[in-house]
Amino acid sequence: MTTSDPVPADGHRFDGSRRADGPGGASRGLQIDVPTRDDNFVRGVSESIGGPFGIHAARPGRRFWVVARIVIALTCFTLMLHWAEKSDCSNGNWVNLSQYRHACYTDVVALYNSEGLSQGKIPYVQSPVEYPVLTGAFMGLIGLPVHAYVDANPGTNAYEWYYNLTALALGACAVAS
Repeated sequence: MTTSDPVPADGHRFDGSRRADGPGGASRGLQIDVPTRDDNFVRGVSESIGGPFGIHAARPGRRFWVVARIVIALTCFTLMLHWAEKSDCSNGNWVNLSQYRHACYTDVVALYNSEGLSQGKIPYVQSPVEYPVLTGAFMGLIGLPVHAYVDANPGTNAYEWYYNLTALALGACAVAS
């Protein structure tokens, strides 16, 4: 098909490509490259996932956003499952190795006490930390406000607050990345 051949109103050419300006606009003669038809190597590799792009196939409008939404949704689903699995041990009440029997051990809860955050210590300044600097700074940015909040509100479970805020912050980092 040449670029001067007519294009249906929906913008799809008969060879499966699409006008660059989309439906309803004037064709500029640009076609989207279809490597599974034009390149023999790509055509051969595509056989393992269903074959080359067909003439009746339609490309989604904003393909990047469709894929990004799916990846973000799967990331959120995975984070939700992880949080649900570990939340049984987030209270720090680890008696008789229950964190191992329930398979919900998490370093986040353990580090709140062992790195001095429960006493309000600043990582690297008042308490040695064996983790990389950004990890220690992250622990301090969440741990120090939690310690201050728990001091102001007696009876609040500091471990749950620290775990949930850390999970929320790390989840936001995962979605952003």
